This record gives sequence, C-alpha cells and structure tokens, in this order.
Amino acid sequence: MATVTQASLPSSYRPLPPPGTRPVPTPSFVTTDEETLPKIIKFLDLNNSSTKEIHIKTISEMVQEKWASFKAQSSGKKLKSIGKVVVGIPLAVVVGIPLAAGALAAGLVALVLIGVATPITKSVNAYKMWKLKEKVEAQKLEILRSALKLKMNGQGGHALYAQFNECQESLQKVTEPDYLKEIDLRGNSKKLGRRPELTPAQKDLIKKFISDVGEIVSDLQQGLDTGKIRKKIDRILGSAVYQKLKNTENPAVEFLQILCMKYIGGKPPVDEQGETPDLFANYGHELIGEQSKDSFDLGELSDLIKGQIHGDWRKGQLSAYTALQRNGKISTAIWAVHHPLDTWHAFKATREQPLAFNSHRGNADVYGYDFVLPENFFPGTRQKKTLRFYYGPGPTGDRLFQEGYLVGMAKDKLLGINKPRLFETRVNFQSRHHKPHEFIRGCEMVRMQKAWEVDEADTQKPSPLRLMALAFDTPLMKDPPLLEDGTISINDFLPNLKSHYLDGYRQMQANEEEDNGVFISHNSLTTQQVENALETGNTIFRTLYQDNPYAKELMSKKNGNKRLGRAIVLGHHGVLGVARIFKALKDAPQATVDRYFDERLNADLDADLAVCRASGACKQDIDRGPVENIIERIFFKLATSEEGTITQKELYSIIGAVARAYMVEGRLIQWKRGEILCDLLKLIGSEDNAKKIGTALKEFAKTSF
Repeated sequence: MATVTQASLPSSYRPLPPPGTRPVPTPSFVTTDEETLPKIIKFLDLNNSSTKEIHIKTISEMVQEKWASFKAQSSGKKLKSIGKVVVGIPLAVVVGIPLAAGALAAGLVALVLIGVATPITKSVNAYKMWKLKEKVEAQKLEILRSALKLKMNGQGGHALYAQFNECQESLQKVTEPDYLKEIDLRGNSKKLGRRPELTPAQKDLIKKFISDVGEIVSDLQQGLDTGKIRKKIDRILGSAVYQKLKNTENPAVEFLQILCMKYIGGKPPVDEQGETPDLFANYGHELIGEQSKDSFDLGELSDLIKGQIHGDWRKGQLSAYTALQRNGKISTAIWAVHHPLDTWHAFKATREQPLAFNSHRGNADVYGYDFVLPENFFPGTRQKKTLRFYYGPGPTGDRLFQEGYLVGMAKDKLLGINKPRLFETRVNFQSRHHKPHEFIRGCEMVRMQKAWEVDEADTQKPSPLRLMALAFDTPLMKDPPLLEDGTISINDFLPNLKSHYLDGYRQMQANEEEDNGVFISHNSLTTQQVENALETGNTIFRTLYQDNPYAKELMSKKNGNKRLGRAIVLGHHGVLGVARIFKALKDAPQATVDRYFDERLNADLDADLAVCRASGACKQDIDRGPVENIIERIFFKLATSEEGTITQKELYSIIGAVARAYMVEGRLIQWKRGEILCDLLKLIGSEDNAKKIGTALKEFAKTSF
C-alpha cells in the first residue's frame, strides 16, 4: 500500500508529522490530487485550522470510525423507527381506520352530490334549452314549408308540389338524355352508350327519385321533424339521378336545391311587430334577465360573458359544475360520463374516416342577424346592402351544402329569372396544427383541406364559395411571444404578427408544421386589402396598448403577458373578418328585391333566393366559432356606426350565441377559448376606445374598397 509523505502531498497541504513517527499508510482508493484531498480532509475532520497538520492516524482507521459512527446512528434510528411502528399499529387501528372510513364516506358523499347536483342543474337549464330547441325546430319547419308556395319557372297558377307529375312525365319523354344515359341499376356511373330510349331500369330510378322528392313534400305538409327531413334530402342528393340532373332546370331538382338554400341559413318571416325573430337574443334574455340599461360598453359585455361561462347559480346562470365543463382531461372525462351519446359520436372521427363525424347532428343552421352596409359607406356607392349571417357547423362532408346549396347558388337561372350571381363568404376556424397521427385532433387538417377542395372544385366558372381560414389553436395563439418583460416590445410584436399572417396565406401547406394557419382565397380579399387589414390591426392595438389599465393589470398576473398576446391575435382575426365582409358587401348585388327583379314577381319571389350570405364556423361552431364571430360582429358595428357601445338587444343576442355549446353538447363554452374573447373585450373596455377602433376601421374601408 502506498504511503503519504511530505513530498507526495500538495505543497499547500503538506503534513508536519512529529519527529520519530512512521509515515501514515494510505488506502489505494484515496487520491491525493490538489482538488480532491481538501474535500477528504474536511470530511474526515483532519484539518487543523491554523497549521493544517494531519494527526498521526491512518486514514483507513478514520474512515472506519466514521462508518461505525454512521451505523450507530442508523441503528438508533432503526430502533426509533421500530418503536414508532410498534406504537403506530394500535394508533392506526384506533385513529387511522375511522379516518379512512370518514374519507371514504366523504368521497362517496361527493360522488353522490356530483351525481345528483349535476342532473338537477342540467334539469333546471334543460327546460330553457328545450324551449329554445323547440323554437328552432318550429322556425326551421316554417322556413322549409315556404318552399311549397314558390312558383317554378316564373309561372303562376300552380304550387310547386302540384308539378311533380309533370316533372315525372317530362323526364320519361326524354329520348336522348345525355345526363341519364350513364345510370345503371346500382346508381353508379357506367358508360352504357347512346340509347334512343330510357331502359326500364332507368325509368324505375327516375320514378323512385320523383317519389322520394314527393315524400319530402308530404313530410313538410305533415310537419315531420326537420332533422329527419334533412337526412332524406341528404340521401336523395347522393342518388345517381340527382347527380346527373343537378345542373339542369328540372323542377324537382330545383326544389331540392331551394330546400337546401332554405335549410342552411334561411331567414324566418317577420313577426307581428314587423321584426325578424332572433332566437339567440330571446335565449340570452332568458339567461341574464331584463337589463335596466339600454346600452353597454365592451367591458361590461366581457363581465356578463364571463359570468355565463363560469356560471353563477345565484343569478340563474348556467352552472359551472364539472359535468358542464370540458376544459381539461378530468372535466372532459366527467362530461363524457354524463354525455355518453355525444362522446360516442365524437369518436367516429378517426384518422381512417375523418369526415364520418356529422357536425350537423343536433346542430341546426340558424339565422343570426344581418350585416347591413349603410348608404354612402364606400366612396361612390350609394346603395344600402345586406349580407345575411347564420350560425352553423362547418361544411365538410355535408351534401346539403356542397351538392344542393352551392350548386343552386351557382346557377345562372333560378325560378326562370336571370339574376346576379350569388355567393357565400365563409371563414373557418379549425386548427391545422395537429400531426396527422394524433387521434381525433389529427382529423381537423383533413376537414380543412376538404373545405378548400369545395372552394376550388369549380374551375369552369367562379366559385359561389369565398373561403377564408383563420386557424384558432395555432402555436402562435397557444404560446405567443411574451410582451414587455424583456422578451419583445409591442412595437416589435405587431410588425412580426403582420409578417406571420402574410406568409403563404394563398396556399394551404401539405405539411401542417409549416402552415401558419391562414388561408385567404383571391375572391375573398385582394393582396392589397389583406396587407391593409393587417396594418390596420397593428394601428388599432398600438394605440389601444398605450396607458391601458387592463393591459397593465394583465402584465401583473401569471401568464398575463401571454393572455394579452392572445387577445391581440384575436383582434387581428376580427379585422380580417370585417375586411372579408366589406369585400362581400362591395361585390354583392343590391339587396332589395325590387331593384333588380321584376316588380310583378315580388309577391312570388323568396328573399332566401335573392341574398348573399356569410358564416363563420369551426367544427361545430360552439367554442372557437362564437368567439371569432362575436368579435367580427362587434368590429363591424363599430365600423359602420358612430357608436362605441352595443344595444340591449345586441347584448342578449351575443349572450345567447355564447350558450350555443350548451344547446349542442350540453356544456359550457370552453374557458380556454372564452377567456381570450373576454380579455379582448376588457382590453377595449371603454366607449372611447371602441370609437377609436371604429375610426381606424372606417379609414381602412375608405382607402381599401
């Protein structure tokens, strides 16, 4: 074994052994390098503070002593532990078991309370919701029934349903039906060659088609549930006969297309007071009760929305019980237990069949309100125009939208009248930033691509669909750059935000990781209009940020700077949304019927067939959709009026729209989405700030359209 000598030790720790003593043997595991040795000396307590002399004792002996001391201490601890166990066992019996029983009982009581309180809460609110759904159903049936009164081909004297025999006879008289010659018994397309007459099989298919359409007429007359009627229309639109006839002026075909145009966003007739019923305004009124004020600033609106999302049973608002929430894994699991059918329906959307999820199930399209453009708003434009807005889920996988509604709007002739081309402007808020292999969520990219295909499908003539996509749950929205904490200033944040939205917005990227979540078709906005809209958003929030009390309040909270960034992102979505509405109204034909339709037809022409429409939706239009649509609605109001507040009726309508999630899925709007809306409204807050936004939007409209 090597020994430690004065010469072998570092000079700064050289030992000074007494004369005549033997060198100290050192174990082989002890190192003597300059860094390690001082630590060993300190650990073994060998260091003499003044002279750093090492006592004459082997290091191995010192290690053994330390180890023996450690074992002695450990033994003492073990004895104490054993004593604790001996004492603890009877103590656990005396005290622990009752405590465990009490905890178990408390857990059972909690489960009972949740199990009982939730149905009670749901039952209290279910009555209001049942009444609303009943009103939606009655209104939808009334709208669809109005199609029976229309006259085809501009001819009077016969109601539509009386013409089906004529329709069947005219179809069967066709001898060289280019659009029918490829129909076989299975309803599939197959080249059969040119035939002088229809085969018996083809005639049977036509008879069935006419019979099915006649059944729809009968269902409407008898007042059958409109959801069941929708399913029947969907099936007929998928038939081979309809697919071959859909671009013709056949009465039965046009009747189906009119039904689709009425089902999707059809406007109800005016009530006894001469006003169009607003079902969501009535529902919002029921939720928050009569309000004493006639106008509200946006800060007050934010507080009322927050109350509805979180719930307050003392005010008769929707409850915040976990079975009504879906904000996290635990609350989602509890919600799923209380809503097994909805949960099972959600699982139909898989990677293999992403469009199998039917977002229209229990989610009818409902007329909402009109975007009304005042006279002389745009330079050189004196007409007052109207664009109808309706609530409803996304269009993907929906035959009524793609095969009926859009085809009907795209026709140059409807009811035998030469009319201006109609269109719909739609913005979709589904996310495209999930990897394809993610279960359920990975389907959203496929749905968004499908919506794009609908927009791009008609290459022969201008598409009746103007599509914009502003994905909501993007990395930017989830984790925006931190503002004013040393990371990025508002003056840097806003230009970078503009650049982000301008990056590749004309194309949907095949790789969702490279896609910024933005798509704006050429017919929705021009390049200059997109740039001007984003610059307007920069101007609005640069001004709004200065000395803003709510911005300062957010910055003092945990994650407050991220919340502020999300609110600003949502605000830019609002500006882009208002811009596409401006463009649509600029391009829309005159809204009043008598300006471009013959006066003699006014009594027979239906307004549903003479307007352009707007909609904004996510998958179901219950979380992301209402958040975005409410901001778009408010910004449009600020841009087209001199007011900085909203009316009482507008307040009720917005509150009712927030509760769409409860109507569709029996839950509250997700707070992680609703919080962004409330923060933005609170950031605007006062009437003066709202008027500043209105001024900026008016200037944008004046210079860009």
